[in-house]
Amino acid sequence: MRLGAIGRNIITNGLGGVWIVFLSLAVIPVQIGILGIEAYGVIGVLAVLQTVFSLLDLGMCTTLMQRTAADTTHERRTTRQLAGGAIAVFLSSASVTGLALAWHAEWLAKHWLQISTLPFDTVVTAIQLIVVAVVVRCPVVVCSALISGMNRLDVLNLLKSGAHTLRVVGGLLVLILTRELLPLLWWEIAVALLEGAAYLAACRRLLPSLSLWPRYPAEVMRGKWRFALGVNAVAAIGMLLTQTDKFAISAALPLEALGIYYLAYSATAWITLIQGGFNSAIMPSFAADFAGGRNELLRGRNAKVTQLTVYAVTLPAAAIMFFGPEMLGVWVGHSAADAAAAVAALLAAGFLLNAAVSNCLTLAVASGNSGIPLRVNLLGLAIYLPALALLLDLRGIAGAALAWVILNAYYLVVLVPIVQKRLLQQGFVAWLRENFLPFVFLGGFLFGCAHALNSFFAGRFEWLTWCIIVIAAGGYTLGGYFLLARELREQIASSALAMLRVKRPA
Repeated sequence: MRLGAIGRNIITNGLGGVWIVFLSLAVIPVQIGILGIEAYGVIGVLAVLQTVFSLLDLGMCTTLMQRTAADTTHERRTTRQLAGGAIAVFLSSASVTGLALAWHAEWLAKHWLQISTLPFDTVVTAIQLIVVAVVVRCPVVVCSALISGMNRLDVLNLLKSGAHTLRVVGGLLVLILTRELLPLLWWEIAVALLEGAAYLAACRRLLPSLSLWPRYPAEVMRGKWRFALGVNAVAAIGMLLTQTDKFAISAALPLEALGIYYLAYSATAWITLIQGGFNSAIMPSFAADFAGGRNELLRGRNAKVTQLTVYAVTLPAAAIMFFGPEMLGVWVGHSAADAAAAVAALLAAGFLLNAAVSNCLTLAVASGNSGIPLRVNLLGLAIYLPALALLLDLRGIAGAALAWVILNAYYLVVLVPIVQKRLLQQGFVAWLRENFLPFVFLGGFLFGCAHALNSFFAGRFEWLTWCIIVIAAGGYTLGGYFLLARELREQIASSALAMLRVKRPA
């Protein structure tokens, strides 16, 4: 039994994700050590603006991916026409917005960021360079949607890994040679240009004679706007829900606090690469199954990928929640770890809940039911923003992290039941019993016991602490594997043996 295209996608996503996470985490201590925590906060602004600018495609990239996956026209005629429209919409809106932000960079530096030690002119120039780097990456986002819709995530992960390697390794050399922030941002722009060229070449190779020259084919775009704008509305509200904490911290607290929060965020947000690997691997199949009316197959796929996601994410989330100071201390030093560990533990809990519900969101979008997450997100926004304001005022950056936990707990009890009932005709209690609670209880129990045992020895022996963590991780990996559905275990074992080219005994 083989996993086929989905298995290939999951494996390539996993390998690419692990490499990207490794590079990202490895370079952070160097960045903080050379630039300082305040300048590291400016790098966090780059990540925030990349997320904000992703909304400026007005939903066309997600539409392109969904329509490409379901495109049965001769030589993907619809895809070819829609791609040019997507890049035209994205580039025009991003360019106008970027120009406005660069023009008002001084105002942003003065009224948005609370600078302590960085020179004002440096921050102004940094904002302008960040805007250029983000705008230049627009074609990459469109090409990623196109490649994903064609179900070639092996190619997509190769491109992502190569670009990220160039970005991180080259950026590290730039930092070592210059020890300044601005040359690093110039390097980001150079890599974005090279990355765009590579993605465009890959798209032309996968779809010969494809033209990505910006254009607006009205006859094709006319029927796609309702879905695209619905998706964009969901993404816009999602952006508010996932990025408002950083905007609020940067406006209300010193830039150093943003640096600490972004450190904790970086230590935990890589968990989203795990769930993202599963989500992006399954989305083309979700779209095709729904369009073809294959409901039973759709339910089976959803159950399997949800179990895999929760199983994979619970391990790192539980480890950070119970052993945050120890793990962060090895990574960035005990001083920075002590400042960020409590925030990282809360963010990890939030990301675990977010990963558990992520496939329901993917299914809603892939099936064209963007109205479901839109309504759920609107109500979530009304809950989250007051909670964030109150908790940020009472608890600082730890309060912002707690608001993130509350938001994702809301998703768990609201979004999942709706998707399970309306799209899959299944119950929420059964979903909890089969896909969520067993893995969370196992991870919490094993790492909780490990934390208690480590506390008994008062952390006197660092080597013993790490032995306890490894034992807990091994116990969870083995125990969680046997909590997976039997058919899923057989598929995993079969695929692993196939990769190792080992024949199963008769």
